[in-house]
Amino acid sequence: MEQISHLDRGGARWSSAVPSPAVLRAEAILKVLAESQGTAVSVGRLAAQAQVPRSSAVNICAALRQSGIVIETDDGFFLGPRLLELGQAYLSSLDPLRRFTDLFRGVDASIAETVQLATLDGTEVVYLAKHDGNTAIRIASKVGLRLPANCTGLGKAMLATLKPDDRMSRLQAASPLPARTRHSKVAIPELLEELEEIADRGYAIDDEETTEGILCVAAAVPEIPADVGIYGISVTILKSLATDARINELVASVKGIAKEVARPS
Repeated sequence: MEQISHLDRGGARWSSAVPSPAVLRAEAILKVLAESQGTAVSVGRLAAQAQVPRSSAVNICAALRQSGIVIETDDGFFLGPRLLELGQAYLSSLDPLRRFTDLFRGVDASIAETVQLATLDGTEVVYLAKHDGNTAIRIASKVGLRLPANCTGLGKAMLATLKPDDRMSRLQAASPLPARTRHSKVAIPELLEELEEIADRGYAIDDEETTEGILCVAAAVPEIPADVGIYGISVTILKSLATDARINELVASVKGIAKEVARPS
């Protein structure tokens, strides 16, 4: 199947194009509704939180309601089922996601730890799929979750695949970089140095940078054209179990899974 072209927010294919204000306002409104977690939001509150004029919020919500993207109730608006259809269409277009799903479809998966597939959007990691393995450990991530790339093994592994100028411009645009724990790397020079090391060795480590007590080993999915997307695989364990020998085993595992995900369908 032909992979749908993807261009993340690190670049612009049509540099002379002027983004439509209405579309940008609609995105802001949908983000507010997403953060409401199923609770209806009034037009007035939507306008205030999305920082758009109330009249614009009314018109945008009317259009979104007509298309099924939002639903209106007496208490306001919440997300509609049309978004599920659109989201599923996006997921169905991703060859790496299909391969990941096929790889872990059977009950005899060879790895016990949590394994995750993600893509890079600007300087954020977006989680696309998750395999919980057969351990009692459960990671509090989910499909659709966004995390800062500088704080995660997945993010660092994917950032390391970029050209140096691209890495720099993305990180500078996101400055000051956010921190998730006291171990998170937020100094751009230090992070850039680490990304060079990751690019050389082919894997990244998140050593309690996202969550205290948790270590992740991650690798970028190789041999996928940049305009199709940037993808990564991570394996997660408790920090207390992360001996040098175990980390070496996980590096081999995550690189192997990444290569499998990269195989043509």
